[in-house]
Amino acid sequence: MTHGKGVCHPALFNATADIRYPKVKHLLDFYSYAHWEFLAKDNQLDIVQQVREIVDQDSLISWIQHYDPATKTPIYWFSTLEMKTNELIVYAVDAHAGIEASFKG
Repeated sequence: MTHGKGVCHPALFNATADIRYPKVKHLLDFYSYAHWEFLAKDNQLDIVQQVREIVDQDSLISWIQHYDPATKTPIYWFSTLEMKTNELIVYAVDAHAGIEASFKG
């Protein structure tokens, strides 16, 4: 469950993603596709538009937010959990660092 001032979003599933380099741990709060899309901020709407047609609407989806201290800019990644196969995919898109990759597990 995600809490904030005046905000409560009960996640359907929680997990963590440990990245070795740079060493970072991210909290994953998985929601239905519709709720994930609803949670998108203005700077995340481009990602929503790009993946709307390719993500299975029955999958659970999580925003992965990471603040890059070197550039002082937020990096927005997302992850999907395919419910039919239990496949977890992390999509990393960071235009500043030239990263566009996906990791399956």
